[in-house]
Amino acid sequence: MPIKPLRKAVPWAVVDSVSTGLLGILTLSILTRVLNAEEFGAVALVQSIVILIQLFTSLGMTEAVIQRRGINDLYINSAFWLSTLMGLLGFLLSLSIAAYFLLGTSEPLLAALMVVEGVACLFVGLNLVPAALLERNLDTKAVAKRTFAGKVTFGIVAITLAFMHFGVWSIIIAGICQHVISTIILWTYTQYKPDKKHSLSHAIELSKYGIPIMLESALWAFLTRVFNLLVGAFHGLEVLGIINIATRTGEVFANIISSVSNRIGLPLFSSIQDQPKKLKQAFKVATEMASLVALPIFTGLMLTSSDWVPLFLGEKWGNLAPLINIVCIVWMVSFTRVFAGSYLRAIGQAKAMLLPAISAAIITIIAVYATQNLSPIFVMVAWAVRVIATFPLSIFVLQKHGRFYWKTQLIPLIKPLIATALMAIAVLAIRFQASALQLNGSLNLIASVLVGAAVYIGIVFIHYRHTVKAWRDASNIAQV
Repeated sequence: MPIKPLRKAVPWAVVDSVSTGLLGILTLSILTRVLNAEEFGAVALVQSIVILIQLFTSLGMTEAVIQRRGINDLYINSAFWLSTLMGLLGFLLSLSIAAYFLLGTSEPLLAALMVVEGVACLFVGLNLVPAALLERNLDTKAVAKRTFAGKVTFGIVAITLAFMHFGVWSIIIAGICQHVISTIILWTYTQYKPDKKHSLSHAIELSKYGIPIMLESALWAFLTRVFNLLVGAFHGLEVLGIINIATRTGEVFANIISSVSNRIGLPLFSSIQDQPKKLKQAFKVATEMASLVALPIFTGLMLTSSDWVPLFLGEKWGNLAPLINIVCIVWMVSFTRVFAGSYLRAIGQAKAMLLPAISAAIITIIAVYATQNLSPIFVMVAWAVRVIATFPLSIFVLQKHGRFYWKTQLIPLIKPLIATALMAIAVLAIRFQASALQLNGSLNLIASVLVGAAVYIGIVFIHYRHTVKAWRDASNIAQV
């Protein structure tokens, strides 16, 4: 992969992530003031089911299209028609679950929500291959426009309908509108035109690579989506709504970082999959950059949660701060391993990540059952345990299947951890001083953010002033 497309791709990926992340923050901030916990719980329940269906019906085709070295029109057409068929199958499965809600549990609202939300499966199946081709070619400008337009549409529709007292339907209808707009923009930008020519053998070949990835993704999604289903069953929709808001709050910040890593990681690593030395260097640089961004953000959010949660979500959600702190810890740990899966997929070892995923799924089930009669804070801890428990497994798997020594994997984390720790000390010091001066929450938050940002930027500059050139040189790992 030439360096020029990569340098063009990264800025657009960053713009996309930041803009859509800010829109997500704004939308959630307004919706939490209009909807209640039970309404969020109903949406979380239905969306968890549909997302699981989408994961299983995707067959890992996105990653298969991106990773495959030599791909022609026959492969692409075969993937497209298979994905479209699986999208239709997903919609039919959603209808059957809706029928169960209506006839088996006498929940007409959940049944109706399931029917409408299930339409998303059709859009996902139709859009999967052209979207994968844009990511394969690192056309992040088109991806950014598509994502931004979709998020703007969702935000406008959801907020408008929420204020019009549509309740749970405000989020469900907004999601469908987002899919419609995203689909129109995607097919406007893509150069791919479906052809009737296809091959079952080519589709099966791609599926053989994609299915292990689908299983891994489904298992990791299991941790959140099936976790939501179990919480809803054991604790009710209100507690599920509280848990969902806490996790959503972390996700809107995490998505700013993860969308860049997800769109750049696999295409970059796949382009140098036959050059082990460059591949390992790319992993180390990417991991260090992701940690430099993620660790201070989530540490800062955790240290200041008592101030920003009431301001951001509304006073009625102020007691969510401890739950959100747990979410922040989970994301800090997760981002130190964000590129491990992409690395293994790039070298054709997609099955390797199944071990951590299966282990995490088992831990989640045990933890949820163990906390079924406890308060939401213990349920949140149960949700977090699986990340801490599987961290060493991820390192072991990358060492075994990627021939990547464990100490070498951890070296990129040293400087980001030191810088973040020093920033945390500075923030705690200023918050102690602000408390002594009896500053209100807003002033305390502003002081913490300004001091924390200044200290962190200064530390990073000192640490990296001699390595900026090295980072630039390291970016040339993408040049073949």
